[in-house]
Amino acid sequence: MVADRHLPFVGRDCLVAFKAGLYSLPVRRVRPRQLVEVRAGVDTPSLRLLAADTSGSTLLAVRPRAKIRGSWVVDETHWDGLPDGHTRAVTTTAPEPAAPQTAAADSGTPSDWLARTPTAQVTVSRRTLAVYESLTSVTPIVPPAAKNPVGSKVTA
Repeated sequence: MVADRHLPFVGRDCLVAFKAGLYSLPVRRVRPRQLVEVRAGVDTPSLRLLAADTSGSTLLAVRPRAKIRGSWVVDETHWDGLPDGHTRAVTTTAPEPAAPQTAAADSGTPSDWLARTPTAQVTVSRRTLAVYESLTSVTPIVPPAAKNPVGSKVTA
């Protein structure tokens, strides 16, 4: 039997993209961004590990080929073990909308606006470049004296 061989990456949701379809893999046997091998026959692609795992098997799944572009071929049991949110805080309500800006808040000069901005309240020290030169013990680069262009006269 002739089969095409492909090496796609596993997604974070344990899906592999092949020929514009998505195929599920068992979450307990693969990890995201892992390369797997797809051996595609006429009717069924078989999904395999590149090297045998602890069970000694490389076969992950044999699924029917997706008939429609973009369809998912999923075995729900493959997703047992993916995080479902029960062990961490989950947001179940929509966030409160931000208060609309009024024209009064936008009015004024730029200095008035900066006075209301918390970032503008940060004190910044001013130093000369000599301070940084002494800290790094680097002597300043002085460009060489400019040469006179050909044919020009120098007046003293």
